[in-house]
Amino acid sequence: MDESPERQRRREEVLRTHAALKEALAVVATFSTSTCTTPLPPPVDSSWIRPSR
Repeated sequence: MDESPERQRRREEVLRTHAALKEALAVVATFSTSTCTTPLPPPVDSSWIRPSR
């Protein structure tokens, strides 16, 4: 059972897209595992500031 030329082109396109997405995810994973995060400082207590008129 042979594939039609259109079906074959579609299959090849899907395989190329899959390979490109797999490569992109590998790049993203490299960045997310090698990036260090710094915790945020505690919130500022501004209760001592009087509202201006």
